[in-house]
Amino acid sequence: KLQFVLCSPTVAPFMERYARINGCTEEHRHLMQYLLELTLPEVCMIKYPPSHLAAAAVLLSNKLLRRHPAWPPAMALATEKTESMVKACAWEMCGILEMVPYEKYSSKAVFRKFSGPKFSRVATNKF
Repeated sequence: KLQFVLCSPTVAPFMERYARINGCTEEHRHLMQYLLELTLPEVCMIKYPPSHLAAAAVLLSNKLLRRHPAWPPAMALATEKTESMVKACAWEMCGILEMVPYEKYSSKAVFRKFSGPKFSRVATNKF
């Protein structure tokens, strides 16, 4: 009997690590998680590995929160990626975020979840 154990990495450990390196507040972490959960049903985001998605969430959330620099040297060191390497993914993520008000099904549950106090109401922020 073969006993294979197959595991696939998820975005969660990368998000936690990058949030810590980026010095995120709880609200900032919730924003990153919101952005990442919005990408889950989007087929176009499958092309990015979980580490890249988490890095893009850091970049986009830093830009949305007007943190400077948006891509700190510590993030470049930890991810071994430059801002320009992450920018395309962050741009696609931003497009998904902009479509939330117009979605009928896929993002409504995520929007409701992140509109509540448990997640700092980050879905109701106007950026």
